[in-house]
Amino acid sequence: MQKVDLYKLNDDGSSTVVATFKLEGGVVIGEGEDKYVNITLENGINDYTNDSEEKLFAKDGLKFLEQLQNNFKSGYMQATEILSE
Repeated sequence: MQKVDLYKLNDDGSSTVVATFKLEGGVVIGEGEDKYVNITLENGINDYTNDSEEKLFAKDGLKFLEQLQNNFKSGYMQATEILSE
């Protein structure tokens, strides 16, 4: 199974996994802290593979997982590359 973990930076400099997004049956599901999972799945994420302002949603499956890392790459929040479970 393919997944992406979403990390949040803590005040002490350590990181904590706050959400995990997994590909199941061609659709992405989220687990973890509701505020991160719900906002990401409901609002969608930006697709940085083209010049359009297209949004990706859980139904977009693997493409959604691939773009999580491009949407969460700040000092405060970071997403991993796609990992195999």
